[in-house]
Amino acid sequence: MTTASDPTPVETTNARIQRHVDAEFTSDPEVIMSTVSRDPFFPILVRGVPFAVLTGVDAVHDYYVERLGGFEIVDTTRVYEHRTDWYGMNESIATVRHAGTYQGVPGDGRTYRVHSAVLFPVDADGIVGELEWTRFDFVDIFRGTAALPAPPDGADAHLPLRRLDNMRRHQRLFDALARADADAVLQEVSHDCRWASRFAVADPPTGLPSHVQAQGHDAIRSAVDTAWTPLRGSNVQVLHRYATEWFVCSKHALHLSSGATLRMASMSPVAGDGRFLAHLSYTVAST
Repeated sequence: MTTASDPTPVETTNARIQRHVDAEFTSDPEVIMSTVSRDPFFPILVRGVPFAVLTGVDAVHDYYVERLGGFEIVDTTRVYEHRTDWYGMNESIATVRHAGTYQGVPGDGRTYRVHSAVLFPVDADGIVGELEWTRFDFVDIFRGTAALPAPPDGADAHLPLRRLDNMRRHQRLFDALARADADAVLQEVSHDCRWASRFAVADPPTGLPSHVQAQGHDAIRSAVDTAWTPLRGSNVQVLHRYATEWFVCSKHALHLSSGATLRMASMSPVAGDGRFLAHLSYTVAST
């Protein structure tokens, strides 16, 4: 029986995420890995590095070892947080120490601040992954070349126009996905868009893959055909959406014609031209 003193599922999610975030401050890959699920899903979206989706514990461990050789996280301040019973989302300003050579830039021991957004799907044994994007490339931050775009002008300059545009594009993207309309999807994503989706569903609809990974329009067309054709005709309902100037994250309920319901969390960073640079999602069955 649940009592008032028992943690709720949302509080449990929060505790698992916080344990992982705290472990990152140790700069110890073994400690960090103790907070990661044995069934990980880590899309690696570092600009300048080949796109990869890590689904093995050893691969995730090696990723942390390599990353810690370049920079360490010193602290972080969250400017937005969202928690559910199976995932959480943080938008944060982190302080990192440039400890060693990172993508060819020698470490200088100095600290820098980084703006990032990350979705954390969780399971009983820890976080499943970090679906993450940094607003500016670490190399640009370390070199001092990162800069915000010019603000809008004109009669509506007082409005959050980029946020509005990003929300509308995001809605068009999911409208197209619900139809499994690959042509319409490609209108909303960049030519080099990176796409990674995991369907952690015990009894999936016929033909639904466990995960897809794609980069570029041709591969994304195939990914949409593969992953969304089994879901075509779903009633896709927005449960949560947070649109900023540089990314959109969301949770959707996918009500299938069979009567089943899936829940999908997603993260979509935005390019300078307004199209999506990446689309990352994690889906579970509704309980």
